[in-house]
Amino acid sequence: MSRPRPDGSPIPSSATWVVVTWLWAMAGPLLLAGAVVGLWGIDLQTARQWWERHQYAQAYVETVFVGLLPLALTVWRGDAFGDYGVRRWGFPASLSLSLALAAAFRVYAFATTGVWFGHSDLPFVAFPLNVWYGVLGIAANGPLEVFFVFWLIRRTERLFADGDLRWSKGLLVTILLVGLVHVISTRSVPNALTVAVLFLALGLIYERTGNALGPMVGWTLMNGMTWAYVGLLCGRGVAA
Repeated sequence: MSRPRPDGSPIPSSATWVVVTWLWAMAGPLLLAGAVVGLWGIDLQTARQWWERHQYAQAYVETVFVGLLPLALTVWRGDAFGDYGVRRWGFPASLSLSLALAAAFRVYAFATTGVWFGHSDLPFVAFPLNVWYGVLGIAANGPLEVFFVFWLIRRTERLFADGDLRWSKGLLVTILLVGLVHVISTRSVPNALTVAVLFLALGLIYERTGNALGPMVGWTLMNGMTWAYVGLLCGRGVAA
């Protein structure tokens, strides 16, 4: 049962916020694109060309539609961040397991592609904006994305009342939806499967250790988009 706000009005239940968060993540970017095209009268071709020249702005999309809502809800509801694994307890084991997973993934990536830290270059942007977008992009595609997923895992577990299970329904349902979202956003089934498998492994680390900080580090090292923003932060990029 949800606890009331200080003014006595009820706070929406976990089910409500889980649904709202998924709808915001999936439909929000489409609504934004529709608003830009419709309200400003920009045709799709022009919008697509603008995006190709400003792909680093993906950091804003990732922040607003993926990480920001769970973060804001956690603060607004007064939840403890430790409830979602952001705490010192369990960190050594969490970090060790996550780094081992990241190392294994990087070895696999090198064996299959011949590149250790492959990523797609973002359009070049000059200092100091490269620092702003670099830091924002790394944070959004790394720790914030993990918080988004683990927040949903924990809150979905509460719906099923199965938080003590290692293979909880909350974990499995959330990872399945993460995979489906990546099929839609990347239009690549292999990419979506890779993301789902990695997040399943990170989720199991989270379930076992109760700590999300290690998976945040691990995912930051494995996610190709974070390396694209590292390149931007280091002054690299392609001509727009």
